[in-house]
Amino acid sequence: MKKGKTPQLFRTLPIGMKRVFIHLEVQRIECKECLCLKQVR
Repeated sequence: MKKGKTPQLFRTLPIGMKRVFIHLEVQRIECKECLCLKQVR
């Protein structure tokens, strides 16, 4: 069951002297058996 999204910020290798960041929204899901929240990989 989907339970929203969480914004994530990842830092990657620099391009020249510029720092590079990747902004992603990671889907969260809830297990119906144990009711725990996990992030999709």
